[in-house]
Amino acid sequence: EIYQVQWLDMRSAVLHAFTSMNNSFVPVNAFQQEEFRRLGLARRDPMFLTMATLLEVDSFPSLQSLRRYSCGLDASEELGRIQWLKDGQSPEEVAAIWKTHSSPTEVAKRAGMFRTAEERSSLFA
Repeated sequence: EIYQVQWLDMRSAVLHAFTSMNNSFVPVNAFQQEEFRRLGLARRDPMFLTMATLLEVDSFPSLQSLRRYSCGLDASEELGRIQWLKDGQSPEEVAAIWKTHSSPTEVAKRAGMFRTAEERSSLFA
């Protein structure tokens, strides 16, 4: 059920996502506050990935640079790189995959799209 759709500036969108991870409830508007009270809910679903995505998109200096970067990606490779836990995996499978993907070399591969100042500066070219 959707109550309201609204364009937000980047700062507000990131703030809404960030506060979803607070231990105490921070509503995004009066409607959400009232609905959470009515339903007896104490906290929002964490929106960490949404926040990380917003910050990565906002890190591009222009729409053209985002497009240039995106055109160089292979969608299926990116999906495989990022989505390595799947529905139906046993706890043992998850533990084994997590061990592999939490190694220092794997973590470096999954770090944000920019690892060096040189990589970021190439977007301005």
